[in-house]
Parts: sequence; structure tokens; C-alpha cells
Amino acid sequence: MILSARALDSDGRGNCFRIAQAVAWSVDRGAHVVNMSLGGGVSSTLDAAVSSLVSKGVTVVVAAGNSNVDACNSSPARVAAAITVAATDRADTRASFSNFGSCVDVFAPGVSILSTYIGSATASASLSGTSMAAPHVAGVAALLLQLQGALSPANVVAAITANATNGVVLSAGTGSPNRLVFVPAAGDSSTTTSTSSPTSASVPAQPSAPIATARDKGAVVQWVIPADGGSAITAQTLRVFSGTKLVKTLSVGAATNALRVSGLRNGTSYTFTIAATNAIGAGPQSPRSNSVVPAR
Repeated sequence: MILSARALDSDGRGNCFRIAQAVAWSVDRGAHVVNMSLGGGVSSTLDAAVSSLVSKGVTVVVAAGNSNVDACNSSPARVAAAITVAATDRADTRASFSNFGSCVDVFAPGVSILSTYIGSATASASLSGTSMAAPHVAGVAALLLQLQGALSPANVVAAITANATNGVVLSAGTGSPNRLVFVPAAGDSSTTTSTSSPTSASVPAQPSAPIATARDKGAVVQWVIPADGGSAITAQTLRVFSGTKLVKTLSVGAATNALRVSGLRNGTSYTFTIAATNAIGAGPQSPRSNSVVPAR
């Protein structure tokens, strides 16, 4: 179920009281994830409202802001308990308008995003902003809760940041974590994820770096499957990088520890990472493999 609560007027203006009312209305109707594509100057009142919401078990996703400044200087982007989202363009470069800094948790697409719009029931428009980026992450949070059952907001944040693609955001900004949101392999609609895992279980451990061997227009990648964290591994994700750019993502079976990757360019250098997923969530990516250059 998706709920839409209007907190701002037609000019995009509002106050903390109305925002708090809209959030309370949503939670009273069963919302488990709240997206707040809004923000402004520092407001202890708004910050406290968001923190209180998280303390009640609601995952809150907020926009970092569109002023190309440190997100720690605006609310609710600076709330540590929320998931603060900055924006990238289609080249995985931080959008020129996007706020940045240590209060950001993750980046998501936020430039020229096709969305519904005002005017009619079928109207649409391509919009840009961290307000477009935040709903991507809210969707991932909702997916995690759907597949894995009751997770605390802290566990949702941990799963999203652990599964994010590291090191691919260009010009991320001073202090920003270089993490781009990624939908976990367990998020495929064909995947069944248990919601009855032991409470002592955790996400899988970080694998050691894979070992890659060059082949013609490809490579063979081998790795050691990591400890499962007390809950059986359900899938693995192999990521292929050329320099800092993520060029391919492959879903791998839970018991697989080697894969031939095809479709690579001869003469280009590649590295690889592997990460495992269980019923609790996605574990951290491994360190990069050795660099290989496919050639005949």
C-alpha cells in the first residue's frame, strides 16, 4: 500500500507542524517507510519529529537538499537516524545541485527522473532533485521489509549501505560516502526470503578479494564463499568494474564460487567484487580483485 500525504502548499512551502501532521497521518494508517522529499534550514523541531518517528520503528528516508552545500546544515537531512539521500545523474556523477557531506548515507538517481505529475490522472514529467533520489531508496527500504519481515530502521540502513555499490560516484563531494544505492539480489520477485531467521543472525561476512584470470573477451573469477552470518546464503552478487565505473552486475547462485564473465573488451582493465545475501540482508562487498586485461 502506498499513501500520499500532502504537507506543503502549491508553492512547496509549509511548516513543521503540518509536516508532522502528515507523517502522523501516514503512520496511523500503517506506514512502515516514510519518504520526506522536503527540507530547509536547520530546525530542531523537525529533527526531533523525525528522530521520534524512527524510535517508533518507522524507517524514514529524507532528501539531502538541492543547494550544493553540506547536507549537515539542513533539516531533516542532518538527522542521523534517517536515511539521507543525495542525487546522481545517469553517468553516476553527483548532480551539480545535490547537497553532500558526512550526513549523506547513500546516493541514488535524481536527474531527469520520469514521474507522475499534476494536471491529470495520467500526467507525467521528467524532474530532477534529491526529492527524486530519495524515493528510489524508500522503495528499496520497502522491498527489504516486504521480503525480510520486521527489520528495525537501523537494520534497514545497514542493509542498504552494505549492499550499495562503493567507489562509483564521481565528484561525490567533501565528506560524502561514495555509495550508490543497489537493489539486492534477494529483491528479485522470484526469490523467496524467510522472515523467521534467528534474531542472533546477521548479514553474511565480507568475502575476501576474488581472484581473476584473463580470458579472450572475458575473465574467470574465483572466490571463497563467506561465513553466512547464521542464516543460509540465498544469493551472491558479482560486480565488474572498469576503473571506478561499474560496468556489469551478475546474480550468482548461493553455492557458486567461480564464474566465467564474458562480454568484456580486450585491452581494457577490469576488477571484480563479490557479496553474499541471506535472509537478514546483503553483506558487504569484498575488496576488489586483482586487475586483469582480457586479450587473445
